[in-house]
Amino acid sequence: MRSFSRTLRVKLENDIDYLKFFKHINKSFRNLQGIQTSGGGKYVELYFDTFEAEEVAELRGVDFENTHYELTPLGQRLVFVSTFIPIQFPDEDLLDLLRIYGNVKSVRRLFHKDPELNHLENGCRVVAFTKLDKPLPKRISYGGISVGFKYTGQPNSCVKCLSFDHEINECPRRKPKPKQNSKQDPKPENNQPTENQPDQAPRETDTPNQSENQTLNETQEKPEPLIVEMDTAETHSRKRKVVSPPDSPIKSDINRAKKTNPLNHHEEFISDLKKERDSVKLLKSPKDLVARARALFLHQELGNVDKADTKTLSFENKKQTLRIWASFEHKLRPDAKAELMLLFNNNFTNNYG
Repeated sequence: MRSFSRTLRVKLENDIDYLKFFKHINKSFRNLQGIQTSGGGKYVELYFDTFEAEEVAELRGVDFENTHYELTPLGQRLVFVSTFIPIQFPDEDLLDLLRIYGNVKSVRRLFHKDPELNHLENGCRVVAFTKLDKPLPKRISYGGISVGFKYTGQPNSCVKCLSFDHEINECPRRKPKPKQNSKQDPKPENNQPTENQPDQAPRETDTPNQSENQTLNETQEKPEPLIVEMDTAETHSRKRKVVSPPDSPIKSDINRAKKTNPLNHHEEFISDLKKERDSVKLLKSPKDLVARARALFLHQELGNVDKADTKTLSFENKKQTLRIWASFEHKLRPDAKAELMLLFNNNFTNNYG
């Protein structure tokens, strides 16, 4: 009895040429054993004879007639996050930034829909998560660049301190608007003539009127100390704004991801990546980081995953490592070496210090 690995499913457009699509699929993937339609022709299901081939196909997806189609395992639900970021920002840096929030499957750039502009990017990318470990805020700042996120079920968050406990209008770090000191000129009393009042008041009343005006002027000068207190309070508010709040775990994660440590014990780190079992120093780091480091090392040494004999390789967390390795299809070996060194400097130097 023939056995198959997990089935990959792709949802197609209504007016697609199935025969042409099947021929394209057959040329695009190795170790393909079967193709069939389901759901009344809305879906196409693909079967592979090896788990590694299925993993590579899932990561790549299908590009057919200027349209990219995601290949999704049956029963798996993906979370698609619309990401708004400058076009020149590299996809690799975006993936490194988002891995602290969950398992990232792929990132895809979107283009303008107008036929005359469909070769130009529109600044939006769709990032597919197989799992979100923690929610994404609406906006973060990374290396001086503003990055926006939007997805279904996204909780409200404060764009100033990145907290999910409140929004911007309730943020304690928000600078309060200074109260305006409303000085109103006192309306003179009994100085303007009225219909029932003569143009000139008797001279005997000049003295009491002057006394009243002097008293009124003294009263208007009293709010002056309040202005000094308000300025002092505003100054304290500006000083407090510089201090980072203790309840900002997301921002601390980003700062930790951006931090660069000096190179230390890099050769020992490479030696541990070659071993079948992770060393004690590697076990101190998250599994996804170790898998990415080992995938970069394998790509640096062997090239693309489809040209390597993966059956002869033995190491821990092999499934995730092969998935990440497959995503480096268009990455040059020197680039993989440079990225591996940067990954070591940012995340592993404390373990090997």
